[in-house]
Amino acid sequence: MTERSTHATGPAFVSSRTILSNFTSSPILPRQAHPFSITYTSKVQSSTYTVHVPMAAGKRALSGLQREVLSLYRQCLRDIRTKPEATQPHFRSFARSEFDKHIAIDKRDFGAIEFLLRKGRRQVEVYAAPGIKDIR
Repeated sequence: MTERSTHATGPAFVSSRTILSNFTSSPILPRQAHPFSITYTSKVQSSTYTVHVPMAAGKRALSGLQREVLSLYRQCLRDIRTKPEATQPHFRSFARSEFDKHIAIDKRDFGAIEFLLRKGRRQVEVYAAPGIKDIR
């Protein structure tokens, strides 16, 4: 992502870090545009800058297994959208209940998490088949 700034000879590209570090000394005013981004409009120039702020700003990054679990959940939700409109709530509640069953597993229990990931991938593969129209 590149940000625009002006100097004596005209526009130049400046990193977002420069914009954020100069925020307190520059005439840029924050304006909320989206829950996960902040848009700054400059009074000096007619440019608008968008700086994306991650949802978990200040928190540690997710581990590989945590990313895999989230990926599996997102895959479930994507596959649910391919099912008939009337039965999507059944699939959604089933997927949610399957993930909620194991929410108390210690994040350091790698064997159990890997087993559940394999089991979940097999279930997603079975339930994603076009012949499966409903689940209860």
